[in-house]
Amino acid sequence: MDLHELAKSVILGYGGIAKSADFVKAGMRPSDVVNLCNSGFLASVRHGYYQLAEQDVSSEEQLLAALIPKGIVCMESALFHYGYSDFVPRKWPISVPRSMSRTKLEVDVLALQPYYVQQELSAVPADVLPGGIPAACVCVWEGFEWQVPFLSLFVA
Repeated sequence: MDLHELAKSVILGYGGIAKSADFVKAGMRPSDVVNLCNSGFLASVRHGYYQLAEQDVSSEEQLLAALIPKGIVCMESALFHYGYSDFVPRKWPISVPRSMSRTKLEVDVLALQPYYVQQELSAVPADVLPGGIPAACVCVWEGFEWQVPFLSLFVA
């Protein structure tokens, strides 16, 4: 199998964005990935994450799912997704475990507002947005808790 075909199958197999380790697992050398990136076949999304250069820019949902797999979309973004709000948030509010490295959240292509929660709260089952990312929301409004059906993250 040609390197171009192999790289394309790896990226498509991982939903449009793949890590360097995914290419190595498929049998490619790290230098092959760098050469494909230098030749213009692959485009770097972030250090160690690649997409096809011919592909349009990935949606923010795809980027969130690939770059922050432990994150859960919450608050205003979840309300907007479920149709409970017409306000489009300027930043993606996401809840992440407190143990998650702060450097993993330094993503230049996304505007993020992280909320650090306890490990057991970050494991709450959540619905999934079309991009493959979990979504949950709880709004606390003047002491009144309102939540999307069957989803709950935390109460402030």
